[in-house]
Amino acid sequence: MKVVFIKDVPRVGRKYEVKEVSDGYGRNFLVKNGYAVLADARSLGLAEGAKKETEKLREAGMKKIEEYVAKFKDLTIKIVGKANEEGHLFAGIKREDLLGALLSQAHIKMEEEYLVLPKPIKTTGEYDIELNMEGKKASFKLIVEAEK
Repeated sequence: MKVVFIKDVPRVGRKYEVKEVSDGYGRNFLVKNGYAVLADARSLGLAEGAKKETEKLREAGMKKIEEYVAKFKDLTIKIVGKANEEGHLFAGIKREDLLGALLSQAHIKMEEEYLVLPKPIKTTGEYDIELNMEGKKASFKLIVEAEK
């Protein structure tokens, strides 16, 4: 069964994409829950027009992301936290803390999912924080110091 997605479905299909799916999955999940419609001449025509518009918007968005990535090239952010004598922080630095520091120190507001931080930072020192924005990678330097 061919369907036209009207919403993004993770790991299945993107909005306005035409895809072949099993009959049961298409009828009982995708169409029933409003993620897709059955592919007919009308829906295919609408999908093509909307897909072209979406591609134009994505291209403009990618240019914006490339400009955004350039901002991080030589960026250094400094965070001060309470730590013991060995340099272990009492409260780990999480994504929210990094986003706040980026906003206050560099005036950069960004989405949380772009930050690649597998676990909170718990010791003082210098770190390279990676960003992944729609496939474009960037990084900035984070300096964590103990409060004096």
